[in-house]
Amino acid sequence: MKTIDFLPEIYRQREALRRARLWWGIVVVIFSSAIAASALAQAWLRHSLHQQLDELAPQYAQAQTQVQELSGLQAQNLRAGHEASLYTFLENPWPRTQLLAEVVRPLPETIRLTQIHLAEEE
Repeated sequence: MKTIDFLPEIYRQREALRRARLWWGIVVVIFSSAIAASALAQAWLRHSLHQQLDELAPQYAQAQTQVQELSGLQAQNLRAGHEASLYTFLENPWPRTQLLAEVVRPLPETIRLTQIHLAEEE
């Protein structure tokens, strides 16, 4: 059976426009709520990160102090190592052949050594 519709076309168009506006309103509300929820989530995340940063600030300052102490200790260790190697170097007497080689090397061939005396002093 066929339904007979006596309403003018403008009434059907108004009803379709009303439904479309309702759906567009629903879509706008959904997107607006999604944007608002993401903005709130970002604000909450930013707040929690600032809170964690404030909690970690004293530990960071302590770590920086420890790094400075460590670099000072490493510098002291390096100086002590150089001093220890110098003491070790000076404790072991040089072989006389190396001493003679170092003395003779810079001399030109026109100069000859006839006598050299090596003595150990304290």
